[in-house]
Amino acid sequence: MTNIYNHITANKKAASMEAASNRQINAENYCSSVDS
Repeated sequence: MTNIYNHITANKKAASMEAASNRQINAENYCSSVDS
């Protein structure tokens, strides 16, 4: 049971990290498009 819970938690962490990096990329793209 603990293994399943840990697996789900790890997936959620990975998903939120991926979302955060996507937001970072979007912000950088937006800034560079505003600059030009």
